[in-house]
Amino acid sequence: MVLQSLSGLLIAGLRMLAAMETKETTGTVKKSTPPLTAYAALPVVGMLAVTLPVLVNPGAYRWYDSRLFPIVNTAVEGLAGTAIFLLFLAGAVVGATVRGIRTWLASLAFISLLPAFAFAEMAVDSSSHNLIPFELLIYLMLALVPAAGIGVGKLAATPSPSSSSSSV
Repeated sequence: MVLQSLSGLLIAGLRMLAAMETKETTGTVKKSTPPLTAYAALPVVGMLAVTLPVLVNPGAYRWYDSRLFPIVNTAVEGLAGTAIFLLFLAGAVVGATVRGIRTWLASLAFISLLPAFAFAEMAVDSSSHNLIPFELLIYLMLALVPAAGIGVGKLAATPSPSSSSSSV
């Protein structure tokens, strides 16, 4: 039941992102930029991509102690290939459907809740996350995954040159 609602939320979030495009004015070619709400939805999609493998198969993971966010902590500590694939896939969907999305801003938005949760845990328990600088570097490296997905999505959405052009 929880899995169905979470996967439904992930799909709804991606559909919402796909529907968000600014309208172009008639007669002029204007590069469209996504609204701020498109970027605001990405942290939720990113968090679902990271935690969904733990929620689907909790017995496959070693659970880590955490006062506030045990699921997030377990998902980050036992980051699975499935989570990385879901981040890439979500990035590809966003890159293919949201026109004018800025790759680096979007990829940082995808993972932005991870450091936010780490800082929240540090506020509650000062002995947790004692290697936060390294953790932040790992999050930045993890942001490369949705960035690559966005790039692939943009390439897939780019119309190819017409094969019916005249050649001599």
